[in-house]
Amino acid sequence: MTKVEKLRAALLKCPATFRFSDFERVMGSYGFELDNKGATSGSRVRFYRESDGRMLIMHSPHPGDELSAGAIRSAVRFLASLERS
Repeated sequence: MTKVEKLRAALLKCPATFRFSDFERVMGSYGFELDNKGATSGSRVRFYRESDGRMLIMHSPHPGDELSAGAIRSAVRFLASLERS
């Protein structure tokens, strides 16, 4: 099992904490690219997959690297929808 597969498995268990940098790697494994929605976006980021136009918009954590519990739940729901389709 690769490191990205281990990170994906850990994320799908909906942990209490998860690093944003690790989340970027998981999303990259699904073909998503990180996009900082522009100069006025603040901490909002978009993960976009050009092949099917799917996207996830969320706030990147600051000043640390830990996703909030709500962001983790939202990300897990989004990834579960990818698995179903």
